[in-house]
Amino acid sequence: MPFAAAVTIGTPPKKFELVVDTSSAETWVTSLPIASKARHNRTSYVPSESTNSEYQYQPFTFHNGEGATGKGSLYADNMTIAEVMVEKQFFGVVTSFSHPFKSLHGDGVLALPPCDIKFQSFVDNAFEGEKLSEIVFALYLPRKGEGELTMGGVNITRYTGKLTYIPVSFPFPHAWQITIEDITHRGQSLGITLEASIDTTASTILLDKRAARNLYRTVLGAKRYTARRWTFPCHSSPDFSIMMNGVSFKIPKSSINLGPVVAGGQDCVSAIMSGAEEGHAILGLAFVQNYYTVFDKSTYPHRVGFAPII
Repeated sequence: MPFAAAVTIGTPPKKFELVVDTSSAETWVTSLPIASKARHNRTSYVPSESTNSEYQYQPFTFHNGEGATGKGSLYADNMTIAEVMVEKQFFGVVTSFSHPFKSLHGDGVLALPPCDIKFQSFVDNAFEGEKLSEIVFALYLPRKGEGELTMGGVNITRYTGKLTYIPVSFPFPHAWQITIEDITHRGQSLGITLEASIDTTASTILLDKRAARNLYRTVLGAKRYTARRWTFPCHSSPDFSIMMNGVSFKIPKSSINLGPVVAGGQDCVSAIMSGAEEGHAILGLAFVQNYYTVFDKSTYPHRVGFAPII
């Protein structure tokens, strides 16, 4: 399940749970009527409830990776995350949604892109307002237990060893994109090179069709399960690593194995899927949950750092 950060908006402050999304460009929150139509009632942003709410006289539209579209209006208000407050932070207030909203998590999205498109992100505004000493944020998203968002630096108690930084390979406005130099299985190079986006809302790892096919050719007993998913024998132990900036990052079997296709079955569903665009990959939680991940905007090009979590 995607990690949601506690965010307060407005005066008096109202608490929201916003899904942290490193692949989205714009922050948005729900408002009536879609919040009340959800399976579990979401917290709804009501502009008239905040004395600092400012309507920006602009429509707001967003599209997510699942093909859904949300529409509403652009507002500005006070926003606070972990005792860091930004005045007049812009965000969308979504009043209609093209897909059933009950399938989404949280009360909206906290977008943390590498570049700003329509308006500045919370981290950029906090840094410009001298609320953060560094224009950096970091995520601790373990497979079990609570996640953590740190802004303005890193939490050294959450990782072991040194951070390995990989430069952003292409300054695409809403993607933290880095280069995969190779993928190995049991130490064997597969000759796979891809441009990978870090997506904290994706649960799996997506490769393009060719890369996925070449990868599973090396796994004894691997089978195509659906158009995008693959299986492997539950008793086996796939040993995959991703090479970036000359460093090998291992993906544990516990992150790859999503469980048997059927209860008690011998074939297990893999978290490494096909479905990314040609030449591209998406590194979701199946990868990120193993590494403390730092997003550093203080350098150019920007960079992403990884270190094994504790």
